[in-house]
Amino acid sequence: MAKIIFTNDARDDLHSIHEYLLHYSAVLAGRTVDRLIARADALHQFPHSGRRLPEAPGDDCLRELIEGNYRIIYELLPDDRVAVLKVHHAARPLPPDFEAR
Repeated sequence: MAKIIFTNDARDDLHSIHEYLLHYSAVLAGRTVDRLIARADALHQFPHSGRRLPEAPGDDCLRELIEGNYRIIYELLPDDRVAVLKVHHAARPLPPDFEAR
């Protein structure tokens, strides 16, 4: 069983997604963020369930899950830990300054 860690960047991403969706619906904003967190929490039992991150083809530790229109980018860490690095809208490219830790 892996321990899930949300980085500050991932937490900021979830907050930004929530704030953006609040302009449309408070219910939609809450449900979307809850669904993203629940999807990431599933990594607790299945840390290898995501596909390898296409932007880092040589790195087996960088992976992503797709949930709706969002990419949950994470890294497999030693000692059965998973770090959620970014939660990003799939229609947008990753920022040029994105780096895995």
